Amino acid sequence: MNETSPQPPPEGSKTRSSERSRRSSRTVSHRHISRSQVRLFKLRLIVAVLSIIVIVLAVGWWLTTVHLAELSDKYYREQASIRKEENNLEALTARISSLEQQNAALVLGLIPGLQVLEYDKTLEIDREYLRNISFTLTGTLYSRNYEYRAVLQNDSLNIVQPAVTIYLFDERGVQIGEARLSRENATSRADSDNLQPNETRSYTGRVDLELDTEPKYFLITMD
Repeated sequence: MNETSPQPPPEGSKTRSSERSRRSSRTVSHRHISRSQVRLFKLRLIVAVLSIIVIVLAVGWWLTTVHLAELSDKYYREQASIRKEENNLEALTARISSLEQQNAALVLGLIPGLQVLEYDKTLEIDREYLRNISFTLTGTLYSRNYEYRAVLQNDSLNIVQPAVTIYLFDERGVQIGEARLSRENATSRADSDNLQPNETRSYTGRVDLELDTEPKYFLITMD
């Protein structure tokens, strides 16, 4: 029996196999290129988004810096203005105080015996039978009362007939009110205006003002 040798494949079959191989290679290559392009696109998109974010942050930081600089400049300008106003106010206050002192010295020098009116403070007089006096401001802002409390003491062995008059003056030295002590103003029962030997008596009352102005000084006379 004769053995038959294998026949070589036909030429057409080889050609078709080669074409299929080339098509498969091109398909794989195209898929690889497409994936690379997608990755590259994604990377570029990420870079673009990050760039936009960085730009937005940079612009925001710049605007914030400019705004803070403006606020800081405004703050320092206002502080400088406030310090200037405070200095002007201090200078004005010192000037007013100086003028008030000069005016007080002038008024006190023009009227002998005139004293500065102080409230809720006992002022020692110790002149003849008048020991001390104190003043109290009562009432409201629109209706003020100027009350006094005076202590009289007779240290002698003789009967004394007190004659005490309280005068109030404004800041210009103009008399604006007066009150005369009498037994009706005594805090204890008094049968007469006279002070008996070794008698001590206190008086309370109110000085009625003739002018609607604030008293600054007082004067006490003893006839």
